[in-house]
Amino acid sequence: DARGAPLVWRQGLLFVSASDGVLTALRTTDGSEVWHAQLGAPLAAAPSSDGRVVVASLLNRRIVALAVADGHSRWESTLQPAPSRVAFPILAPHLAPAIEIVSFAMMAASLPAAPGQPLVANDRVYLSGGDGVLYFLDAQTGIINRRQDKIGGRIAGAPAADEHHVFVVTVDGLLAACDSANGALEWKQ
Repeated sequence: DARGAPLVWRQGLLFVSASDGVLTALRTTDGSEVWHAQLGAPLAAAPSSDGRVVVASLLNRRIVALAVADGHSRWESTLQPAPSRVAFPILAPHLAPAIEIVSFAMMAASLPAAPGQPLVANDRVYLSGGDGVLYFLDAQTGIINRRQDKIGGRIAGAPAADEHHVFVVTVDGLLAACDSANGALEWKQ
């Protein structure tokens, strides 16, 4: 299958994804394959690595971590979609076919978005759920420790972090900073 971009480099390895859900680690010195892993679904965004694990978000909302050294699975986690807010009673039985069409269109429009590009930093994985929620996962176990849903919009791109904060920007240009340990929203502008 076709190889994807952007490429991710860490410790002499280049991580390359393919449209069929295969993640491959290549040596940067000669392009030889070190390992490859079938993830079961296409990647939603470029993977991220801290040198110990490489983390990928998949289109089916699974987040997977592989050991950088050998590609073996370290953990897997699934982001649950935000609850649907679409609910309406059928008031007139003769309108049922039209309501079914509208219901199907509303259901298709409310399918969960794919997660964003992860960032592995501070022994955590930070990523957008594609639904305006910033997730904080433990980088060693994949356990979702925190969710920050007060950012104020759908998050664009990958988060950035320093030792105390994780930063995100929304598709509307709002910049937000959260405490990297406890997930508290510290400021937004």
